[in-house]
Amino acid sequence: MRKGMEAIFTKIIISISTLWLIFIIIYAYRNDFSSEILSFFLPALGAILLSFFVGIKFIYIDAPKNPDPTKLTIAIIHDKRDNTLYGLGCNNMMLKWKTLNEPGIATLRSYNTDEIMNPNKIRLLLSKDPIGLKQVENTDNNQLIFSKTVFDFLEYNIFEWLSRINSVKGSWFNREYIYNFPSGSSQDAINLADSSMIKSLKIDKKIFPNNILFKTQSLECIFPTGTSIITKHINEFRRSILIDTKHSTIEFTIQQIGGGSLNESNTNVLTKLDISNYDSKCLYTGMNYQLEIQTTIKPLFRFSKEAKLHPQWHQLLIEKFIEAYSFEEFEKRINK
Repeated sequence: MRKGMEAIFTKIIISISTLWLIFIIIYAYRNDFSSEILSFFLPALGAILLSFFVGIKFIYIDAPKNPDPTKLTIAIIHDKRDNTLYGLGCNNMMLKWKTLNEPGIATLRSYNTDEIMNPNKIRLLLSKDPIGLKQVENTDNNQLIFSKTVFDFLEYNIFEWLSRINSVKGSWFNREYIYNFPSGSSQDAINLADSSMIKSLKIDKKIFPNNILFKTQSLECIFPTGTSIITKHINEFRRSILIDTKHSTIEFTIQQIGGGSLNESNTNVLTKLDISNYDSKCLYTGMNYQLEIQTTIKPLFRFSKEAKLHPQWHQLLIEKFIEAYSFEEFEKRINK
């Protein structure tokens, strides 16, 4: 009740001040901005200007600092025998039972095999030796094609994960609850956003015109109303995706940071991937990518009802993303 009265009172004061300022300008203009008029109204204009600078300081200068970016490593294995990519990430069995999450990078293989419900998804459009097992085939062009393909897969995989995780109970974020019963336990998600705050956004080749997967199949993701997706192809080994909402932004920056052939010391990792016809003597290639997540709150609208929910959305999304994509998290769980 008190907050409602404060809001009404604030609107009345702003309306009166605006009308008074308009009256001062018109009155001074009709009187040719004479010195008598200005000497009376200049102090009032000075007070208005002072309140303007105080407002700028309150909105922008004193705005809370945005959190530091979250950084994690994404690891991918390439099986050259059949051109399949395996993501080193937690699968359904590894996900914590108390979290409503979905596998992320662990589903990367689905783009390379026919052992899925949708066999129309694209395969690696490369030769059987895309990064040069034979010296004669190790061309710069072939490596760039392979690099682009893997980046396309990563972009698509992230939005495919977002389409699943953001659709829980029809909300773009949720808080989880565990209910315990004599016969067992169940889990549920409670929405913090009402239906007017969220909207389904089509992610397709218009947003990702150069991505081979989005040309094949579009996705539907639930985001805050008014969201737009901005992509930036920085170079062959770095890309950026900006999720721009009315109240905040989330930027994913993906950069390839290394890779190389795996040997027998990596057997523990490889055996967890359910690789088809796994052979410890075969040559598997590992690729590492650094993914950085930077979130920001737009200062001008940070006190609105919806804006106050965005930091919670960011925190929950990052927690789930780390669990679904981080190689460090995957390695920690397989070594338990």
